[in-house]
Amino acid sequence: MPTNEVKFSELANFQPKQQLAFDKLMETKTKYLLYGGAGSGGKSYWIRWTALALVLYYTQKYNIRGVEVGIFSEDYPTLRDRQIGKIKREFPPWLGSLINTQADGFVYQIKDEYGAGMIKLRNLDDPSKYASAEFAAIAVEEITKNKKETFDDLRFRLRWANMPEVKFIAATNPGSIGHAWCRKLWVKPDLNNPDVEQDRFEYVPATIYDNKYIGEDYIQQLKALPPKKRKMLLEGSWDTPEGQVFEEWRDDLHVLSAPVIPNKTLEHHLWIDWGYSENSYFAAMLTAVIPMTTEDGQKFNRLITYKEFYGNQIKPKEWARIIYNFCNDNGIRPIKGVTDSNMHSPSETGGTSIAKMMLDQWREMYGGSWINLGKGSKSGRNDRVNRVGMMHEWLSICPDGKPYWMFAPNCNNSIRTIPDLVYDKNLVEAYDTNQEDHLADAAAYGLEKITFIGVRSGSLNIAGKAKTRAIIPRDKKGNEIAFDLDKWAEDLEDDKAYNGKQWQF
Repeated sequence: MPTNEVKFSELANFQPKQQLAFDKLMETKTKYLLYGGAGSGGKSYWIRWTALALVLYYTQKYNIRGVEVGIFSEDYPTLRDRQIGKIKREFPPWLGSLINTQADGFVYQIKDEYGAGMIKLRNLDDPSKYASAEFAAIAVEEITKNKKETFDDLRFRLRWANMPEVKFIAATNPGSIGHAWCRKLWVKPDLNNPDVEQDRFEYVPATIYDNKYIGEDYIQQLKALPPKKRKMLLEGSWDTPEGQVFEEWRDDLHVLSAPVIPNKTLEHHLWIDWGYSENSYFAAMLTAVIPMTTEDGQKFNRLITYKEFYGNQIKPKEWARIIYNFCNDNGIRPIKGVTDSNMHSPSETGGTSIAKMMLDQWREMYGGSWINLGKGSKSGRNDRVNRVGMMHEWLSICPDGKPYWMFAPNCNNSIRTIPDLVYDKNLVEAYDTNQEDHLADAAAYGLEKITFIGVRSGSLNIAGKAKTRAIIPRDKKGNEIAFDLDKWAEDLEDDKAYNGKQWQF
């Protein structure tokens, strides 16, 4: 025990950005704080010392003894290297001790005279094993190594009797399978679909330059990395994840600048991936196929995905009604539907398949057969690789300067999730299925059924708008239709011309 009173700030010795993050965390409105961004910003250090500060703070302010805080790492080796060994060396022996117990594993036990609180050191190889645990605060390092479901599980454990200000802290670099959901919650919130506690999330970015203990040699190492990785680890950029599958995606190219009213004379396709549970999603999209003809007579298809249906815990017949009502209101009848092949399998009890339930509902509403639902490819290794290869083709840029496949801006879940998919480390040519891949899967099933025809390079002069306009879009009967993306872009430069209108293709 020290002979004189010791301030916690002297023990922790936070650097300025670490102190800024700590101060932000302790604001009353902050409940979930993410610290970090770039590599080597002092994140692991901040995590363990902030966890210690919270145990002492809760004991002192609320006079609660035995408060428990959890520090979680990706797996045990990471926990051992980044936390257990460091705590043993850094935390003062007069305050407590690191012990390995049979009941709780590694715990930093604070001495009785300081409140007998503890920091439990855990790994996330199986988050479900903490189903009955409770913590006054939870700290997770490298949170992007985890699925959103892991955050949801831990969030549920965040409670302590008579504790009004529980805290969740996390630290990470951009990238990995959790890149998209972490960015959505902390970095760039989805204001169209915010978290129920969105106003309690805070992000404090830190770069390598905020850590005075990092030498110039290491900074030069990071500068030598490939551009995307350098941007993430040196600058802390969340723009594109490491290992991004669809690197060709550009919002300014693949996303139309205005909503669209679907043209009734085109072919319309419905693509579906089934999901119901809290941790899954039903995903469906309506896509119009626009036959195009180049100036020199080449024919190709351009696809516009103009409507998506996305959510969970909604039954098959209700989704069928939602989809039918949208189509009916817009005078559309899809000519083809393609679904997840599992939707055609009877239930385990021998009941009606999901596909048949939806078909029966449509038959009832339409008064006859409204659409057929075909099966998409299965989920074998080759199927997954082939689907990704095909999606690359559709997302590529036609010589007219625009992608073969484009999205209306109201398809915000597609626009959010498809470009954020990263590769599966065990199947390098496919995306990791532990991500929010439901709309990508739905699209992949449908894209398999439409012929991709690449336009020969050099057949179009993208520098000259006159030739771009010579690409004539046609309906399924071969008639020319009004579809001019250049005109949309020109009109939308003038807000008065747009004025909330929708443009018809």
